[in-house]
Amino acid sequence: MCVKLVSRSGIGTIAAGVAKANADVILVSGHVGGTGASPQTSIKYAGVPWEMGLSEVHQVLTLNRLRHRVRLRTDGGLKTGRDIVIAAMLGAEEYGVGTASLIAMGCIMVRQCHSNTCPVGVCVQDEELRKKFVGTPERVVNLFTFLAEEVREILVLAQLGFKTLNEVIGRTDLLHQVSRGAAHLDDLDLNPLLAQADPGDSARYCTMQGRNEVPDTLWTPG
Repeated sequence: MCVKLVSRSGIGTIAAGVAKANADVILVSGHVGGTGASPQTSIKYAGVPWEMGLSEVHQVLTLNRLRHRVRLRTDGGLKTGRDIVIAAMLGAEEYGVGTASLIAMGCIMVRQCHSNTCPVGVCVQDEELRKKFVGTPERVVNLFTFLAEEVREILVLAQLGFKTLNEVIGRTDLLHQVSRGAAHLDDLDLNPLLAQADPGDSARYCTMQGRNEVPDTLWTPG
């Protein structure tokens, strides 16, 4: 069972309750992304960056010894291998790459998915518009292949020396704030996002397996 939460202040408390309710996965969704069918108010004004929500959820679950019981997933603007590695260091084990996948298939982000008038035929029922669709599975395969390769390069070659993502999950000590040279950015203190919560005897990532397994069939003969 996966429960999706919008990244915002106070999300950690909600996530703790979701973990106690035996959810398998908690999805922390950032304010960037979403399909063109989403209301404009949601696209423009709902939520905060996924980094803020993910960090809070991971810290709260870790402090309450709940982190090992649930997997954390995040999405909302992940585009590169660097984004995925940062998400892992902030506590995520799973990563959603939706918008980039759509663009790889030919989407040009005109945001009218709900109107059946997509000019490149990505999400339409109109047969004439469907003929304009030129996407192939190979494009998405290439995207994720290159993402995986970039993640591997960052972990292995960028003086980190790790072999798997599990080794960097929750390792916010590997991140640091860099000066951007702009006063309004340099005044930001991101240290609360990088705080290391003490996991005690628990792990920094999910160690439970197969808690809510789905049977192969929904019914059995007489």
